Amino acid sequence: MENHGFTAGGNQPYWYKILSQLKQRCNNENHPQYKNYGGRGIDYDPRYDASPQAFYDDVGDRPSPKHTIDRKDNNKGYWPENMRWATQKEQQRNKRTNRIVKVKGKKAAALAQVAEDGGISRKRYRERLEAGLSPEEALSRPIEGGTLFFTWKGESHNLRQWAKKFKVPYGTLHYWLCTQKKLVEQVFGQLAKGEWPGNGKPPSGWKKEKS
Repeated sequence: MENHGFTAGGNQPYWYKILSQLKQRCNNENHPQYKNYGGRGIDYDPRYDASPQAFYDDVGDRPSPKHTIDRKDNNKGYWPENMRWATQKEQQRNKRTNRIVKVKGKKAAALAQVAEDGGISRKRYRERLEAGLSPEEALSRPIEGGTLFFTWKGESHNLRQWAKKFKVPYGTLHYWLCTQKKLVEQVFGQLAKGEWPGNGKPPSGWKKEKS
């Protein structure tokens, strides 16, 4: 029977509601999230059963209404040294299913955090990593769509941007570089000189302008 006084009048403190919810996730096998908490051994300090006030004493006031309780190590329970107040965004980055990325010279961090710090969208950064780029390359590439990038004379762009730069149809440039496997230095070098790298005549409207 609850006799601590926190439920009197039906006006429960916000932290008491948070405590009640985490207890349900850890103890109630019928709770929809039990499998991710109690079902995999996540527990809490037993002092909170005897004295809910102990929970509040351990965590203190939340910084804002957007903050809720987060576990620093998602494989450990709700214990004083493992709890913190965090926003939903911060908690999303702390999920055990998150991909951790290590960029040279920096601490390993969640993919979303690395992408945000690097000024690139999480989706684009993930796509670049999945395409085989290193964490550093995926950050340093220009913010252009696609994952097919080429570097020439220290300048890096995706294939579509190079096609625009040399005023060559995208499909033609893709054919030379990806199907015929011609060298970037050869193709770009010829185009820069105003020479057509392929067999036959260049398309109408293509100007032999030296860059």
